[in-house]
Amino acid sequence: MHPKFTILFSTIDGVGHLNACIGIGEVLRDRGHTVVFTTPIRWKGQLEALGFQEAVYHTSSEESREENKAGESKWGTLILKQADALSLPTIEHHKHFYLPMYQEMFSQVRCADKRFREIMTQVKPDVVIVDTCYQTPALIDQGV
Repeated sequence: MHPKFTILFSTIDGVGHLNACIGIGEVLRDRGHTVVFTTPIRWKGQLEALGFQEAVYHTSSEESREENKAGESKWGTLILKQADALSLPTIEHHKHFYLPMYQEMFSQVRCADKRFREIMTQVKPDVVIVDTCYQTPALIDQGV
């Protein structure tokens, strides 16, 4: 008999990253492991419908005051807003496209870190799988 683990997935708030982890999560869940996804409020209920546990967090103080509009993506809005920067020379592209994107990512990390500490305490994962280019210190600090 193989041991059963609690596995926590933390992905960037993007459909492609989430879908890839769902595929891996399904295999793990079907093998009897407990699979928990950290999920921004906009995804609430969608992963539970697939048979996973959810640990919901907010990515901004505004979200914590009101439910985010269904399907609204901060990333899609930000990318569309910065799309003109893609045609600029590379150094300007970085300044006007990537810099605002990373600033938003770090803003979300600051907002969500306290909740991630609570999630780590509640879930007590054996393994944390991260699919993002940044992460809240709470997931790193726990030594899992």
